[in-house]
Amino acid sequence: MVIKRCIPVVTSDNSKSGNFSSPNYPRYYPQHTHCRYDFVGHANERVQVVFTDFNLFHPDDGYTQRDPDRPRNLKEIERARSRGRDLDCSATDVDILSAFVYSNLENKLARIDDFCGSTPPLAVMSNGNRLTLEFKAPSSSTYVRGFSALYRFVTDFGITNGRQDPHLPCRFYFHSNETSNGTFTSPNYPGLYPRDTECHYFFQGRENEHVELHFTYFHIDGVQPCDEDTYSDYVEFSNYIPTDRKYDRKCGTESGFKVRSDRKFFRVNFHSNDRYDATGFQATYQFSDKTNHLTIRNVRSSSEKGSQILLPVFVMIFFCNFLLM
Repeated sequence: MVIKRCIPVVTSDNSKSGNFSSPNYPRYYPQHTHCRYDFVGHANERVQVVFTDFNLFHPDDGYTQRDPDRPRNLKEIERARSRGRDLDCSATDVDILSAFVYSNLENKLARIDDFCGSTPPLAVMSNGNRLTLEFKAPSSSTYVRGFSALYRFVTDFGITNGRQDPHLPCRFYFHSNETSNGTFTSPNYPGLYPRDTECHYFFQGRENEHVELHFTYFHIDGVQPCDEDTYSDYVEFSNYIPTDRKYDRKCGTESGFKVRSDRKFFRVNFHSNDRYDATGFQATYQFSDKTNHLTIRNVRSSSEKGSQILLPVFVMIFFCNFLLM
């Protein structure tokens, strides 16, 4: 079955970014709408889609069956988002938007997920230079708005911190002589990370320095021991370029754990397969001098310029006087 296109094919030759929406947005879309959106970038580009509004008909979602201009308070919005995660998108009378990527081995469409109801989906990213969205609306309603979204063709995998290697697609460097602390994330965070993707993060300190990583969010699809036999995505750590047996691979859901290097160099490797998706990780890093435990540096984001903070002088004086007593 040939599915007509909602809009002409979007290519990065014409525009690196832009917006698109359902037919007639922000008014309700026609009943029995069935069309597709195709995005094609250059070989080194990924397609990223971020949804800015989402309101499709679902018989079990009251917010798609009432006046869309009715104000909602914060509690109503939070309840809608929570309920939207549990909606069944498989019924024949449900309007859905499906996201597809292309299998690297067979060059066939592989479904990421179906989105329905009034909860904006997480951002999605292609595993290669192509992405397809299919919009199927058997029902519609005069109370729905449809959807709107932004698209971007990116080469940085949606990773905004670190210095990217210009010759290798997903390799990022963090040097303490450039910044002593900051954050780093999985590709496309906080959206779904792309399938069939491997990214390397290299941390390089000065002599007598080590780096400590604090994972504040961690959701990688998989089960222990996080290997190919369990079809798991994973994150692994090493004090060397090759694998380091000191550290076990990490997958599943965790938060608040820390990892510390033995020396000035450290490597983090993220690997996803072609099966499932999750939201990845967010972490902070901090380089520290092993011989100077009194120096504290603020963690900062890419938009901030942190400064080195020394312990208050009166604390130092108190400590010295205590030793002399």
